[in-house]
Amino acid sequence: MVGTNLKAETMKLMDERTNTETEMDVIIQRLCQPGGPGLSGNLVDSEGFPRTDIDIPTVRADRRRLAELRNDHKIITEKIDQNIQVLHSARLASTPSVKDSGT
Repeated sequence: MVGTNLKAETMKLMDERTNTETEMDVIIQRLCQPGGPGLSGNLVDSEGFPRTDIDIPTVRADRRRLAELRNDHKIITEKIDQNIQVLHSARLASTPSVKDSGT
């Protein structure tokens, strides 16, 4: 049945979104720890030299991964919304209305 498959797909997407959010939280905590560069802080000092107090390649990789995860999160959320709309419209279509029931 299509509804059952769509519901299972939606539940899988919800689990995937939760995993994505967890990974995003870990990266954000790592970037925003005391002395860290944050999500968009400078990677160079006031003279234009690379900061020596942070691992720049790791920070850049974390920021890139966070951007990828945010894009994935948006796509997953949109797909979940679409599936829920289809599931609700199918449910409403299969439920008899008050006028049809003769009461």
